[in-house]
Amino acid sequence: MGILKRLGLSRPAAGPAPVRRPLYVKYSTASSEKYAITPDEERFFWAFEDALIGQGLSTYMSLTRMANGAISVSTSSAYIGKIRLQGRKTWMQYMTSLYNAEVAENLPLEEYIQLLKYWVRTVKTGGWC
Repeated sequence: MGILKRLGLSRPAAGPAPVRRPLYVKYSTASSEKYAITPDEERFFWAFEDALIGQGLSTYMSLTRMANGAISVSTSSAYIGKIRLQGRKTWMQYMTSLYNAEVAENLPLEEYIQLLKYWVRTVKTGGWC
């Protein structure tokens, strides 16, 4: 099952905006349930799925909403990273090596999408960057 289907999303059709459906995101705490999925998060995960499909990789991911509004992303074999696109301060964490991570902060959505190459690399290598 692809990440978009698992999230309850559909690809945007040419023309009107897609119909938004509830997303499948696990919540780590009761306080994290106050965050709803945003259009920027939808666009980000559509781009992530496109990048994975483009590399011939599985789109099965586990998404967990953290108490601060960030979404933690992992596969069954590796931690991929976190993204926070809600609130005044946005950021994205991505792995640069097996034990090291980088954080990009306060960038436009398009720049976070450009950084998806690190997430795709982590998925491709199974966490062994």
